[in-house]
Amino acid sequence: MVPHWASPFGRDADPITQLMIDEELRAAGVRRPVNPIGIGWAGPTLMYAGTAEQKERWLWPLLSGEEFWCQLFSEPGAGSDLAALTTRAERDGDAYVINGQKVWNSYAHIAKWGILLARTDPSAAKHAGISYFVCPMQAPGIEVRPLVDMTGEHAFNEVFFTDVRIPADHLIGAEHGGWELAKVTLGNERVSLSGEAARVAARVAARVAVLSSPASVTGSSRYGSRVRFCGSCGSAPYRPFWRGRLREQRRRCARPSPMHTGSTS
Repeated sequence: MVPHWASPFGRDADPITQLMIDEELRAAGVRRPVNPIGIGWAGPTLMYAGTAEQKERWLWPLLSGEEFWCQLFSEPGAGSDLAALTTRAERDGDAYVINGQKVWNSYAHIAKWGILLARTDPSAAKHAGISYFVCPMQAPGIEVRPLVDMTGEHAFNEVFFTDVRIPADHLIGAEHGGWELAKVTLGNERVSLSGEAARVAARVAARVAVLSSPASVTGSSRYGSRVRFCGSCGSAPYRPFWRGRLREQRRRCARPSPMHTGSTS
């Protein structure tokens, strides 16, 4: 799964070895577990700062896809200025008590764990008073509300914390040291997203390669039916958002083919 990680979770592989492993897995038709935030963002941060016990507890089921993860960083008043976050974590015995709100949390409604930033020292400079936690998403006091996008899809959420108790051993790294770990997570997020962008670009290039004329041509959809590609803009509407994508492409394509005028036969 992660050949570049250190043993026992990976193979300490260099970039060339990683590419070789990827090619062999692809040739063999191996499907990797779907856990993008866990494997791409949370896992590397745990590898960087987690204790041996934390790594053993969380990394194996994370890598297998058995336990799905989400990210609990952004807030209504802390997006691009993430260090302005106001969600509080107050130590109470062997736990931290969390109160606040997060937003734009992908797949929080199905996640078992979340990586959480919360303010543990409100008197410190904003970058200095933040801590990094692993949050159990089924803990009492957590409310997940869906944010449904214009296509009708539900991936994003907002998450509310009301006196949520997180065990103290779920703190990753040092107390008040969360900003350093947030940068580790966000750096790995960029790498993960760029990898996904490369895969999308490869799919787009494959579509463009089948275009043979300015008129739309037929091709095979990943949903198993036949779809039509636009020779002007290279697009093909994905099912099940067919009608919405047709409307979008009518606006975007300067030289609409029959596909964008509603002809799909």
